Amino acid sequence: MSKLKKLRFWKSIGLIFVGVGLLIIGSIYLALAYWEPIAKKAIKESFYQSTNKLYRIDFDNIGFNVFLGNFSLNNIKLTPDLEVYHQLKRRKEQPAYLFSLHIDRAKLHGIDLFELYQHKELNIDEISVNNPNVIVVNDLSYKKSINDTSIFRNPYDLIKSQLHFLKVEQINLKNIKFEFVADSLGKTKRKKIFLSYFKVRNLFIDSLAQHDSTRPFYSDDIKVSIKNFHHHFKDSVNTMQFEEAVASTATSSIQVYNFKVIPKYSDEAFKDTQGFQKTRIDLYIKEANLTHVNFKKLFFEQKLYGSTIEINKLDSRFLLNKLIDRDKNKKVRFPTELVYDIRIPFHFDQVNLKNSKIVYSEIDRKTKLKWEINFTELNGTIKNLSNDSSYLAKNQFANIKISSKFNKSGIANFEFILDYTHFLKPFYLKGNINNFNLQEINPIISKLAHLEVSNCNLRSFHFIVNGDKEKMNCNVSMLYNNLRVKILEYNKEEKKLQKHGLLTLLANNMVLAKENPRANGQFVRPKFVIKREKDRSFFGFIWNGLLQGIKTSVGLDLKMERELKTQAGRYSDFKNFTKELKENRLQRKKERLNKRTLKQQERSKKNISMLLEETPIKTI
Repeated sequence: MSKLKKLRFWKSIGLIFVGVGLLIIGSIYLALAYWEPIAKKAIKESFYQSTNKLYRIDFDNIGFNVFLGNFSLNNIKLTPDLEVYHQLKRRKEQPAYLFSLHIDRAKLHGIDLFELYQHKELNIDEISVNNPNVIVVNDLSYKKSINDTSIFRNPYDLIKSQLHFLKVEQINLKNIKFEFVADSLGKTKRKKIFLSYFKVRNLFIDSLAQHDSTRPFYSDDIKVSIKNFHHHFKDSVNTMQFEEAVASTATSSIQVYNFKVIPKYSDEAFKDTQGFQKTRIDLYIKEANLTHVNFKKLFFEQKLYGSTIEINKLDSRFLLNKLIDRDKNKKVRFPTELVYDIRIPFHFDQVNLKNSKIVYSEIDRKTKLKWEINFTELNGTIKNLSNDSSYLAKNQFANIKISSKFNKSGIANFEFILDYTHFLKPFYLKGNINNFNLQEINPIISKLAHLEVSNCNLRSFHFIVNGDKEKMNCNVSMLYNNLRVKILEYNKEEKKLQKHGLLTLLANNMVLAKENPRANGQFVRPKFVIKREKDRSFFGFIWNGLLQGIKTSVGLDLKMERELKTQAGRYSDFKNFTKELKENRLQRKKERLNKRTLKQQERSKKNISMLLEETPIKTI
């Protein structure tokens, strides 16, 4: 056969193959065009029946690439049948969540058609969705158990009539507009959240997948990111926000970055919505990591359980402005009562604090002056952080251990034991402060005790406190030397504290002990009981007790303090008396001066008159 004939032969063969290929492709697309409405109807009916008629799915058209195995749906809408939902609710068989969904376009990549047709096994490389709108309704009036494996918990029931298994390597949803609706006995509360992304890795559903505890929610990992979240608290005077929160089922963790609680008003103006006194909280956390989170409990029962919370760089400031009237009908609450403000039950075995700072301050009603104590470079642990009754029935105590710098210089260690369940909220506190310059607390004791430390070498300060909401037992041990102080008085006219000279002299030379142990070797360890004022905060109550222990240790006990106040009153009367005497003396001096001046004037007139009489008058 000549070369020309061979060329013509292979050209004819090529044209035949191209024609057959085009015929096949055309036939496929014609078949798809024919079968598309049938497939749409089959998908919708199958979905409706597989969800026990609870959900309907609708979409405009189906796009399909035969060669790449790509599949797309446009204008997808998932809507619940509310009549069916209410029937289930009356029988208490409703699902924990009800979903509504709208997607402009969803793409499925890499579908293995042969496995789907031959073995009823659906393998998909990736499902990608952009800009979906999701509404989730959570019915709080009835909660199912986590062990409930009904149709609403096991997705295999949705596919078993058509597939042996479903496998998707990647599911990517981006820029999700998510609205969460909490429905409790007809009262609905809505919260809109923007999800940066929602990713699922290696989703696998078959008859046994629900029993695989190593793959929660039938996948190797589900990762969700929420960015730039804002929430206004119920009290309307605080706002919570964070830059980003990332949850991952693979690591069973939740990371939160740049978390803030921001008060809306300034220190002086801060109050509750009714105009009463309220503690102002300004809080920032650079990073928090929640580990071993039980996502099934969180999703199905709305309970947040985990192992630890790692908090890095907490900066918190608490202020109580006592110039603002308190609500007499509202009781001051202790820390173990505040956990119940969090609406969902939660429990963590331990909280670890690193590189943190806590500042507590008050504006005093009498002097209108502000004092504060601060703890910097703080590290510590909180064991058994919980508000869940099932955990608190086993262990009702929170154990807190903290080490930090106290008011920038002292080395401080504290251990708290707090009772969650007892109605009096008893607490135990043990602590010590070492190598501390007592002058550092002048900004505090000057305003609370009208006392300033001029000099003191505090070598150690140990204390043990047992108390509750009514009273507190204090045991204080203070080792120091070279103590000198200034006694202060409040000047109402100038609205400031100033040195009280006489009482300072009396205190340093006749009242206060310059050292402990005393010169005779006696070591003073004050033990006393104080009652709590109803409006006294937890930390203010503790500080009031420690301050009394400090004053008693240096010899300024309650009896001596009353005596000094009496002396101060006498001194004030004496000052007024001496001031009056001085004014009278000046007045008498002025009167004497006036009299002396008049006498001199009269004497001058008399001398002039006598001079004129003795001088003869010359005539011209």
